[in-house]
Amino acid sequence: MPRIHTLSNIELDNLTSQIIRKDISLKESKIKIKDHLSKIKILETKLSSTQNKSKEITALWFIKKILESKLESAQKDAFSTQEEIVKKESEIISLKSELINIKNELMNTKDELALKINKIECLGALRSASQKTKDILDPVIRGGTEKNTQSEEQIFISNSGDTSEESEIRGYASSKSLAKYFKSKMS
Repeated sequence: MPRIHTLSNIELDNLTSQIIRKDISLKESKIKIKDHLSKIKILETKLSSTQNKSKEITALWFIKKILESKLESAQKDAFSTQEEIVKKESEIISLKSELINIKNELMNTKDELALKINKIECLGALRSASQKTKDILDPVIRGGTEKNTQSEEQIFISNSGDTSEESEIRGYASSKSLAKYFKSKMS
């Protein structure tokens, strides 16, 4: 028969104590495993979130590139528009200058026309005066061929309606010095 070894109480207590420690250690390990699994899930969630953020960052980077391209295009358009504005302002200044020149030319032309009109009016007045002088001088030049039927009183009355120029012409005509009259009008 085999011999059965009996364990003493101390040995039994030692073994029980070891089993209890191992159970406790096993429970602690299970808790640690659960804790680590929980941490792994949190890390996986964070990783997924990070991956999503990475995708968002990539998308935002592409959006940034697109916006930078649009900004560059808008700046070019703005620069081009500014150049066009400067050109238009230059054209406006040139047109204003041209307008001023045209106004000056018109003023000069107006002044020239006024002088010519004045000369024409003067020539018309001289022709009128010349005709009046002829009418006055015809009887004087003809002398005795035509009889002057007007009395001195009638001549005075008809002369009173004359202008000063007509009176002056009559005065020169009566003195038969028309050359003096025309010389005085020319100077």
